Amino acid sequence: MSWYAIDMVDRAFSRTRKALFEPFDFWKWVKLAIIILLLGGIGSNYGGSGTNYRMNPEDLGHNLPNIEPGKTPELPFNLNLLQLKEVNLNSEISGISGFMHKLTHSDAGFIPDYFSNGMSASAEKLYFTDTSLAHYGLIIAAIALLILLVLFFSYVSNVMEFVFVESLVRNEVKFWNYSRRFMGKGFYLLLVRLAIGLIFFVLLGIAALPLIPTILKESSDFSALLFVGGIFWLFGVIIVLILFGGIINSFLSLAIPLSIYKNTGILSAFGLVFANFRKSWKEVLVYWFVRLLLGIGIVILTILLFGIILLALGLLFLVTDGILYFLFSALVSDSLLWILLVPFILIELVLIFGALLLFNVPLAVFMKYHLLSFLDVWFAGADLPFFDARVPESETGLSEAEVNF
Repeated sequence: MSWYAIDMVDRAFSRTRKALFEPFDFWKWVKLAIIILLLGGIGSNYGGSGTNYRMNPEDLGHNLPNIEPGKTPELPFNLNLLQLKEVNLNSEISGISGFMHKLTHSDAGFIPDYFSNGMSASAEKLYFTDTSLAHYGLIIAAIALLILLVLFFSYVSNVMEFVFVESLVRNEVKFWNYSRRFMGKGFYLLLVRLAIGLIFFVLLGIAALPLIPTILKESSDFSALLFVGGIFWLFGVIIVLILFGGIINSFLSLAIPLSIYKNTGILSAFGLVFANFRKSWKEVLVYWFVRLLLGIGIVILTILLFGIILLALGLLFLVTDGILYFLFSALVSDSLLWILLVPFILIELVLIFGALLLFNVPLAVFMKYHLLSFLDVWFAGADLPFFDARVPESETGLSEAEVNF
């Protein structure tokens, strides 16, 4: 029996060779490397903290000061703590307003609650400085900016999903034209993935509910066995959600080309893929297994290639930097020496990063061609207009203007 996923390995290899090496086009490689880079995701973390002082009623005890007009109140705390040893209260403080002035300008840095006008002696109030409020405002702004950046790059990544498919099927990398063309489809794909992520997050929260009573129990009633069992339960739920997420993402990857060439929405294309899966699920199971093996092989090959590239370029740049170091050290001072070397080091890092991206292009292109080739034979009527298959333009479902765009 012939399995499509296995048969398409040779075809994917052949199409990768033709697209990248027959003929070799350096700028085509660069554009594909940029697309593959944008297909990834970004993330960052920002955190901050603020401190404040809050005085408890127990600090004052039950003896509140007896304040009379024109007299200094008896303080229920040690003035040494406020660093007012050298202050002559009888001579320099006139009434409660003078004392408040001295107290607020002392090094203690806080005002007891009972000195506020019209405030009950037992009331508690939290005081924030303008600096603390500014810090919190900066934290909120940074978090909002981070969320916007994540959403923006997620949107770009989803648009690149369509751009990558179209570039490989047509064997023409028109970055800006394809990007503008698939902005709408990329947006709807982003919404679908956000909805799926929200559903998974809710399911994870529901699965974690049984752990809450165990965590909130007092130490005497805490059961370590129940807690450990809950952790294993939560871990199992996470594994199941990851598997379901991988399956759904695989269906979405197969739905993207159908959405392009059948001129339909991403959800409709997803439904077509799922319906075909129900009819030939064994082919898909073999496809997933083959993809797993290919992925493992790609990871091993990537590590080897990247190691060789880093070693070769690292030795080359090390020799270059050594020569530049001795050359500059004979001409300039030590402080100016490093200023001259920094631009060369930055250029070398950019070259290493660019080399890694370029060497990753054939691997990513091969994996995508395997997906597209499998879809073309597994889904009846897919009719993907591959560059090496002479398919009439009228059968692709695209107008002449769209093809030339």
